[in-house]
Amino acid sequence: MAFVTREFPSTHKVIIQDMVSGHSLEVFQALKCRNLRWTPDSSEVSFWAETKSTGGRAFVVPRLGGAARPLEALEKLAWSSDGTDYATCSETSKEITISNKITGESTSIPLLWPFLWIEEIDWSPRGEFLCVLTGDEDDRYAIWSVSPDGVLQNMVFDEEIYDLGSPFWSPQGDTIYFTRL
Repeated sequence: MAFVTREFPSTHKVIIQDMVSGHSLEVFQALKCRNLRWTPDSSEVSFWAETKSTGGRAFVVPRLGGAARPLEALEKLAWSSDGTDYATCSETSKEITISNKITGESTSIPLLWPFLWIEEIDWSPRGEFLCVLTGDEDDRYAIWSVSPDGVLQNMVFDEEIYDLGSPFWSPQGDTIYFTRL
């Protein structure tokens, strides 16, 4: 299990805890850490962190500790099912960038519908689609499915609601789960 602890006034620590032994290991510390995501093989955890030396950027660190490596990624990040690629965007992006973890080569997918911000992205386990949660000026939230080449962009859910969050694909990749407050 990976989680973030916060110590006053503003030190965040990324902790990885073994669920069998209960042993915990601090793997990273920064001013802020958020958006933790395991790589598909669970060998590493990625996250967004703000540090004094680098400002805000994405990192990946081995689950057993070691040096954190920066990723060319924005605040929101989702891994492909084989862990070779990741999709990334910022809150105000109007596109999703898909990058190769090793080479850094990337392509961009323009998002074709009107919205003001992106809340979250996730990549289906079968690799067929990304789900994207967006919001607009009328507090209307929408979940879209987007193919990795950007050709297919379909609205899955749309509602005027105060808070909708955390859309994630089911393990089979046939359902999107989300919270609704």
